[in-house]
Amino acid sequence: MKPRSAILGVVALTLVLALRERFVARQGARSDTPESALAAAKPALPAGLESGNDAAPMTVRIPSVRASPGKSRFEEALAALPITADTDNWTPTLDRLADAVPVAELGSAVRELAGASPDSPRAMLRERLLARWTRLAPEAAAAWAVGIPGLEERNETLLQVAVGWAESDWSGAAEWARSLSKENARDELLLQLAHESLREEPLRALELGVKLPAGNSRDELLAQAVGSWSLRDPHDAAEWARSLSADEGRTRALESVVVNWAATDAIAAAKFAMENLPSGKALDRAVVAVVQRWAQSDPSSVAEWIEQFEPGALQSVATDNLVANWFAGDIQGPADWLESLQPGALRDNSIASYARQLASIDEPALATAWSSLIANGDLRHRAEESVATFAPPSNRN
Repeated sequence: MKPRSAILGVVALTLVLALRERFVARQGARSDTPESALAAAKPALPAGLESGNDAAPMTVRIPSVRASPGKSRFEEALAALPITADTDNWTPTLDRLADAVPVAELGSAVRELAGASPDSPRAMLRERLLARWTRLAPEAAAAWAVGIPGLEERNETLLQVAVGWAESDWSGAAEWARSLSKENARDELLLQLAHESLREEPLRALELGVKLPAGNSRDELLAQAVGSWSLRDPHDAAEWARSLSADEGRTRALESVVVNWAATDAIAAAKFAMENLPSGKALDRAVVAVVQRWAQSDPSSVAEWIEQFEPGALQSVATDNLVANWFAGDIQGPADWLESLQPGALRDNSIASYARQLASIDEPALATAWSSLIANGDLRHRAEESVATFAPPSNRN
């Protein structure tokens, strides 16, 4: 029995050693300590969460490195913007994103957002980035804009660059715009730059405008620019407008001078209009503008001026505006002048205008009495009909 027991003991010992080796092997595949085992089981922290202790705050990563090919560095930040109809809510985030991009990377950042849908967060961010790039490196931004393949996007971008550049260096922006080809919207850019200068620098606008191709857009620009100039120096502006040829929008420019000059010196503007504007709609509009401004301070003098007009459409429209403006400041004012007029077209038209003004303030009896003084039968009938339109309908049982 003893030999058999010895054999069994050896077998048992062998089994124990084998089990121990398997246990040790398993432990080697795991962590050495319970703490490291827990750490291994703990999920990884999300990107952007700094680990210092359990209460460490979360910080948002600001894009400042180049994006991988085909992907924008701004995708995650833009995707996190709230869905809202009020895009102003995006402004703080978009401003921070644009301002955080290093200067050297502004060009690549703008390129990443090319082709963005209008009014989308991508487009709004691209606009901010391009504005900053243009402000800091206008030549580089301009060179990139010229190379945009899509015509519509290229023209819009060129315009943004031109306007942004002009804010800090108008001459540089204008020189660059002149250097462009017609295919790159050269004339449109020059027109826009001129419009940007209208209020503060009208002479700059004229400098660009006179070299643009003839057409309504150019004529309107010149008229607005010389009108703005006439608010400061009406005599020089008037002489410049007179020097234009008919093909250069002379009549429109002269009208603009008169309208704006009337705001500071209606009498001089009136004299200039009658001496320089040809008969027609432009003269009619200019005279109305003069009457409206002059009548506010001296309606009696305006009346004397209108009396010198030849009977006709111009005198009639001027009279209507005089009576309306005079009546607004002094209801009785026109009456004395009307009574002093000699019989004729001026008196009849003026009375008809006065009757309409009386009817408009619910004075039908006075309006009818004045209408009866109109000598021209057709005009009197039309005036009475006009007065009747202001009267309330009679009550019926």
